[in-house]
Amino acid sequence: RWHAHHEMKGLLDLRPPDEVDAWKGRCPIAGMERWLVEEAIATKAQLNEIERQVMGQIADAVKFAEESPWPEPEDALKEVYLD
Repeated sequence: RWHAHHEMKGLLDLRPPDEVDAWKGRCPIAGMERWLVEEAIATKAQLNEIERQVMGQIADAVKFAEESPWPEPEDALKEVYLD
């Protein structure tokens, strides 16, 4: 949301720090969280639990991917083009 347009280590983010801070203040996820709490739709504890569950699902998916065998090269183009 406010990160640089790359994730390469060693490359500098050339934007001024105040610009990055301004974008952090406009974060749509943080804004939605504030709104949900202000409107009593969810509590901060509920939102934290949702985030914990999602992060667990992501960790499980990463583990599954890392433990899965590499696909066969010929599978790279399967279901990519319509015959």
